Amino acid sequence: KKSKKSKKSKQEKKEKKPKRDKPKEGSDASAAKIEQAPVNTEQNTTRQVFSLHLTKVPYEATQTDIRCAFSEKGCYVTSVRLVYDRKANGERNFRGVAFVDLGDEASFQKGL
Repeated sequence: KKSKKSKKSKQEKKEKKPKRDKPKEGSDASAAKIEQAPVNTEQNTTRQVFSLHLTKVPYEATQTDIRCAFSEKGCYVTSVRLVYDRKANGERNFRGVAFVDLGDEASFQKGL
């Protein structure tokens, strides 16, 4: 036997779910939704990332130091990431490794 409690909970679940009206295929409602959807081709284009992997970076160096060094040479720097090790006590130690992302191929060639 099923208890009355389980029947009520099933009915409550049905009542909580909102019913969605699905337009029939080929109806004007579905065609209108498709026509109203904006098409943004700029958003779908992929942008190439130019990234340099730096090793033997001085331990005293900061992101700002690295960004300034590349900017002085005429490179368009989009981001700088320093690589750290984490110890058991939560302390972070700089490993002397960094990644520099550049905005264009000309900056990439200058950075090499």
